[in-house]
Amino acid sequence: MNTIKKDFPLLENENITYLDSGATTQKPIQVIKAVEEFYQKYNANPHRGAYSLSIEATEQYENTRTKIAEFINARHREEIIFSKNATESLNLIAYSYGMDNLKKDDEVVISIMEHHSNLVPWQKVTKKTGSKLNYMYINDEFFEIKKNTEFLTINSSLNIIYEDENILIVNKPAGTDVHRGSQNNKETLIDIIKSYLYQKNEYNPDEENSFSPAICNRLDRNTTGLVIAAKNAQSLREINERIRSREIVKKYLCICCGIISKNEFIKTDYLKKCQHNRVEIISNPVQGYKKIITGCKVISRKNNFTLAEINLITGRTHQIRAHLAYLGYPILGDGKYGSVTVNKRMGIFHQQLCAYSLEFKLNSGGILDYLNGKIFKVPDTGFSLNIF
Repeated sequence: MNTIKKDFPLLENENITYLDSGATTQKPIQVIKAVEEFYQKYNANPHRGAYSLSIEATEQYENTRTKIAEFINARHREEIIFSKNATESLNLIAYSYGMDNLKKDDEVVISIMEHHSNLVPWQKVTKKTGSKLNYMYINDEFFEIKKNTEFLTINSSLNIIYEDENILIVNKPAGTDVHRGSQNNKETLIDIIKSYLYQKNEYNPDEENSFSPAICNRLDRNTTGLVIAAKNAQSLREINERIRSREIVKKYLCICCGIISKNEFIKTDYLKKCQHNRVEIISNPVQGYKKIITGCKVISRKNNFTLAEINLITGRTHQIRAHLAYLGYPILGDGKYGSVTVNKRMGIFHQQLCAYSLEFKLNSGGILDYLNGKIFKVPDTGFSLNIF
């Protein structure tokens, strides 16, 4: 191992153990010197010029193809195709071989753990060719995983808004975490969902190919409202893709401190994560800050409070809470970004924020197309202040 590491200048530092080669590989000194030599002696456009330097660059380029063919024992040097990276290579295989050779009812098999670069191209190709995409699950022979079975002892009930064979939509109460954190030993929403499905015989962690139910959209601990859980891998992938493409529209209701004068507005600012699980917002673009866009529509105003509907154009950490506070209208009960004085006076200590509506505006082409046009809403926001 030490002999191999000597070929890599960066790894000569004994304090470095590099495990991210799937994203960026370290270069051995032989490659670094070859690249340096090319730039110093042959740097020109191969295959595109009639002048001597371009011809020399072409020879170097093609000689490399020949050496690689010999090294991997390829039959012909023409079998060696250069690409920018593995992602481009996988796309090239899918769209060239796949589009030309796959037929209706042919099957493509990939593992459930594939990177998107080896998932999305096959999803598109199988859709266009009418072939089938099957997912291969990884069993315990590959990994020794200590399974979390604490959910088996949970007796908490779920407020189910909708359920079918693919998804579950539940109304999360305040004070419940979606997932288990490092300092959280309480029952989480995903634990309660697993317990529910286990009791229905729809989930068994001991089965070899059992898919573990997964949350598709997270909410903060003290935010109430609609959460989607996927019952199978294909639904999980599709829901996540639909959320990213805004084919699933999420709307929120909140009670803000102060009177919002405009009936409706869309505001763009910039957000950065800070220490202590907080975010900071500024009005002008600065490196390190990400753009946030928040839409707000006033529903009613009363007693120096505003009931507003929020539409997230972007979805960043704490975006609604931090953005409204930055604009001068903190959410009532918010202990992180809100008004301590108002919260104490009103006796409310969790944010009056509810993900109250989910609307499915789906483009065709998925197993969840039957949900297109459906709108799901919570029967009760769970707000402590009932003035509207």
